[in-house]
Amino acid sequence: MLEVLENFNKIDKVLGAMLLTVEGEVLASSLEFQRQEEALETWMAKIIALGKSLSASLDLGDLNQSYLEYAGYNFTAEMIGFKHILVVVADVGANLGRIRLEIRKQRKALEGKI
Repeated sequence: MLEVLENFNKIDKVLGAMLLTVEGEVLASSLEFQRQEEALETWMAKIIALGKSLSASLDLGDLNQSYLEYAGYNFTAEMIGFKHILVVVADVGANLGRIRLEIRKQRKALEGKI
């Protein structure tokens, strides 16, 4: 699983990726992100839960992806099945289209490993 996540590190300005359970447990990580990884795990799981709640309240269907942008970082969270979250962390200015393309490419590989 780690080798799949490491493919994201090859993209310019990507700081790594991690695969979480929806409860926030890390299954694998290739993060080079020097912030509090534990807080990131917890908050990404909470953000996905909130997105699912919003989706249910507004009858929007399944949540597929969530994106957050801060002054210096971007976080893209993609649902992998119903129980896992792929989080890709990048510097601002990263090519988000390229990140989304890589998520699509690596999705089946991740699904096959969980």
